[in-house]
Amino acid sequence: MKKNITDYFKNMGKLEVAEYLILIALAVFAPWNWEVALYTFLVFLATIVVRIANIRHIGNPSITKPMRWALFLMAGYFLWNVVSLLWSDNIADGWDYINRRLPLLLLPIMLLCADTSYITPLRRRGVLYAYTLSLVVKFFYCIISALVTGKGIQLGINIDPVHHTYMALHLVMALGFLYSEWFHHHDELHRYVKIGIISAAIIIVTYFPFVASRTGYVGLAAVFVCILLHKMVRQRETKLGLIILFSGLAIGTAAHFLMPDSARRMINTVSSIQNTEDGDVRIDIYSNALRAGISELPLGAGVGDGQDVLAEYYKEDGHDWPDLNTHNIFLDSLLSLGLPGLLLLLAMLALPTVDGYRRRDFELLTLMLTIAICGMFESILSRQMGLMFIVPMWYAIASSSPCLQTDSKDSQ
Repeated sequence: MKKNITDYFKNMGKLEVAEYLILIALAVFAPWNWEVALYTFLVFLATIVVRIANIRHIGNPSITKPMRWALFLMAGYFLWNVVSLLWSDNIADGWDYINRRLPLLLLPIMLLCADTSYITPLRRRGVLYAYTLSLVVKFFYCIISALVTGKGIQLGINIDPVHHTYMALHLVMALGFLYSEWFHHHDELHRYVKIGIISAAIIIVTYFPFVASRTGYVGLAAVFVCILLHKMVRQRETKLGLIILFSGLAIGTAAHFLMPDSARRMINTVSSIQNTEDGDVRIDIYSNALRAGISELPLGAGVGDGQDVLAEYYKEDGHDWPDLNTHNIFLDSLLSLGLPGLLLLLAMLALPTVDGYRRRDFELLTLMLTIAICGMFESILSRQMGLMFIVPMWYAIASSSPCLQTDSKDSQ
């Protein structure tokens, strides 16, 4: 019997339908404009609160135990930010710092309080399809906009108005979903959907050079290695694995010559790590941030004073960078929150990774890998633009129950 669009929302309450549609809107808006995504997220949270009040039930029974602990740790991490105000001298800056992280504090609380078991695998895929389609549309929009405005396009040059590290996060996550969709549902997909997935993957990979993010290239390489290992080690498809390997090497070699500026940036970064006297700016930042963080053990400088402490180390090193942050969530946590903050951060990222590996959840693994990689190059939690990874984290955690991972449930 042929299904229609109403079957997709079957057995959902009106508030659940509204909440789900807002989640899809959030997935669509996030890659375009973080402020619009933030307003959508606030509407999303308001809908969740109304639904909780309406059904008079608090708690999410569908979340696995590792995920539940990860969310508690995530909430604890942000509450530790508040506690660190006790030893911060600059309280005003500290509150401003926390305010920029507020959406990320609300996320784990809402996930723990709201029953999101209605987000079945099929509906989870629906969010991801909307997310990926939004990125494909944006790619063409950026290309056309650059040509119309006379800016022109060039490989290795960023043409996207969104910060390149955040766009890299979106692209890596979408690529992980496309591979997962192909691997898990290849046999049941319509021919046109298969063509669409292949086309979208090509567009997403093509998007990377026009975002020009070193983080993006590292993330792309990491996903490539994961796919290669999955094919050759897990599935024992040696021939296909070799085809993927040589294809990836060919693309990488071509990119090296087609994008000399990007290649030079990557090579300079690697050489800077080996020889800090000829340091890349990032290496100087990390070096000073690490020394500043170690100096403030065990509890950190506090969220209000972390930047001031880092500025002093910059000054001693001959740099006038009073407002330049660590560009690394791990160093940022060590500097402002000390060892407790760093350990909370590592634990809240490690638990979903282990749970995803145990359940062979490629989307979740890709998400956590992407956050870790982007987090090594940007302080992605220290501004509201960090909201951009709420979308993939929401559906990854909200549908993390093992009972929702079966094909029998995919019909709803």
